[in-house]
Amino acid sequence: MRGLAVASPLAPAAAPRRPRASSSAGRGNSFTMLEERVKSRKIFGRLPKDRLLSRKFAQTLFKEFVQTSCCLAISVEQDEVNTYLPKGDMWSVHKFGGTCMGTPQRIQSVAEIILGDSSERKLIIVSAMSKVTDMMYNLVHKAQSRDESYTIALEEVFEKHMAAAKDLLDGEDLARFLSQLQSDISNLRAMLRAIYIAGHATESFSDFVVGHGELWSAHMLSYAIKKVI
Repeated sequence: MRGLAVASPLAPAAAPRRPRASSSAGRGNSFTMLEERVKSRKIFGRLPKDRLLSRKFAQTLFKEFVQTSCCLAISVEQDEVNTYLPKGDMWSVHKFGGTCMGTPQRIQSVAEIILGDSSERKLIIVSAMSKVTDMMYNLVHKAQSRDESYTIALEEVFEKHMAAAKDLLDGEDLARFLSQLQSDISNLRAMLRAIYIAGHATESFSDFVVGHGELWSAHMLSYAIKKVI
């Protein structure tokens, strides 16, 4: 994988010198750890040159990068190494908000914009479909308020994305997306049930629920691009 705006490829390290605290070593290891973190997530399209990244996950990566860098630079003694940051490599970064991702037709337009960009390296960040983030927060609010209508609200979220996918995709890509959507909805139902019983949602639980909207829009855009090329 060739970089992700917050992480760059590293050249082989120079021969180690005497052990000492090194900010450059800390940054190098931070990049490596972040790349492994990114590889463990399956929210990217399978395109050779395009990467789709949800806004929430991008923010999480940045936060982890800062925390990891500070920790390594301050508290860990490392061998001094020379890190390599390539010069001249340019990225074309696109950010599409909820309105741009609001309907199947608009998602298709976004796919055409991305394909019309001749840049070799592209990073695409997307929001959830219009109004979906509010719908997801409402799910959490209803569940922790012990309002059983959260089950109906969850079904509305499912129907919205299923309808959009059926209008946008077809064949094997549609089947894969709907299978993942159904699996995610099942997991969300279990999570919301736990929140309902506890009458409380932690920040991590809320993030787990709400973040799905951005993942779904990223998945649909990925399949839409694959459909065109």
